[in-house]
Amino acid sequence: MQNTHYRTNFTAKELTECLDWMEQHIGELPATAVLPAMKLDDVHRTVRRMVTVLRPRIGNRTFYGQFAMLMYLREQLAPAAATAGTTTAQDPVDRQD
Repeated sequence: MQNTHYRTNFTAKELTECLDWMEQHIGELPATAVLPAMKLDDVHRTVRRMVTVLRPRIGNRTFYGQFAMLMYLREQLAPAAATAGTTTAQDPVDRQD
């Protein structure tokens, strides 16, 4: 999968494919996730809200940071989509609870 970090330009097709994939696979995503620089306590709620906000904003460059984040989530969570639960990336963020 192509690295989406620091991208400033996306095609409408890329954005639509990512949003569609998230909607189609939301039930297969883990409930929680710990990724580099990010901890999500409720992946499903986060993804649903991001899709709701971003779908009408396809093509609006103001939201490319949020689109990049959603694509990053897809990239990181796709391998775990077949199993529910918690996924931890190779370099988890040090928690300071």
